[in-house]
Amino acid sequence: MNIYNPENSKKLFIYVNPGFTGAHGYYKNHATKLLKEVSRTGIGLLHLTNKDLTLDLAVQYKASLAFVQRPHLTLSSDNRVRFSISDEFYYKMIEVFGRDDVKAFEEVVVYMYSGHPLYAAVLSKVVHDSGSKAKAYVNFLYNEKELENITEAKDLQISLRDWGSELRHYDKGGQVVLSVDCPKAKVLYDDYLSRDIELLPAGCALLRRPSDVFRDSYRFLNRFRDLNVLYMGYPHRKYGYKLVKSLYDNTRDLRLHFHVRHQDAHHQADHRDTREHWLSQDHKINHYTGFIDEEKYMKLIRDADIVVIPYLKEEYPYQTSGVFIAVSYTHLRAHETKANRGCPRLR
Repeated sequence: MNIYNPENSKKLFIYVNPGFTGAHGYYKNHATKLLKEVSRTGIGLLHLTNKDLTLDLAVQYKASLAFVQRPHLTLSSDNRVRFSISDEFYYKMIEVFGRDDVKAFEEVVVYMYSGHPLYAAVLSKVVHDSGSKAKAYVNFLYNEKELENITEAKDLQISLRDWGSELRHYDKGGQVVLSVDCPKAKVLYDDYLSRDIELLPAGCALLRRPSDVFRDSYRFLNRFRDLNVLYMGYPHRKYGYKLVKSLYDNTRDLRLHFHVRHQDAHHQADHRDTREHWLSQDHKINHYTGFIDEEKYMKLIRDADIVVIPYLKEEYPYQTSGVFIAVSYTHLRAHETKANRGCPRLR
């Protein structure tokens, strides 16, 4: 297991990734983005993956082939499978924390994506038994069908409470931080593990309110000034006009300043009342009702921090969004809804 540390940093990031075998999906996306950030910051890296990862991908992802068994744990896995995987995980991580080159770092952070709750319990025991001062972050997997079965599976409820008990026993200092990417999962895990679970947006299968997405994504960004939110659609269902109005109503307590076009052209009759009510609002919003020339149009886009393009797929299946094309030139972040996932996020 080789540590990648070209900058001789005193900080080490251990990415525990036993499910990564090079396949496409969240594992690969996480690995790509995290390694890019590690390279940017210059901190040390120890990337622990499955031994099924090919050597060329191991080189590409600076990976150490550490785990024989993949974490094919589901919440309903039987005890034999649980013990087999958790034992390998425990002894491998004890080996890692006991290495002299790992101990030489002043700060060690461990991160595991899609960790089963059992992994969190085992990791808390690893940190405790090794005497390490490391901080560990475990992001639980999300599976809607399994979560729906928790309330009926008494043996699973007992297991979750047992893992929560282990966490509290071994992690009295709060070195293991737990997170999930879905509000529904957070409520369930909070209850059964008797542990505070953070909400860390990483893609959620449940349909969420736009205001919730904004709160999760931007609550740490607007430290020093209001963020400009731009909507350039029309008062029409096709352009998600009422959805953006709801977003404005539900984020009034945030440091967001809206810039909204309410063109008379192309407006839908049943949107007239919504338009008139919105135009009467003056809290952190600029309204644009007349013609917007090209110079002003591009300035609004350049000045925007967030551009909302919530066009509905069933109403807008094939057309290209002129706003999206203009935004793409400015390298801003465009926010989509679940309905129009064909439109990528810009960063």
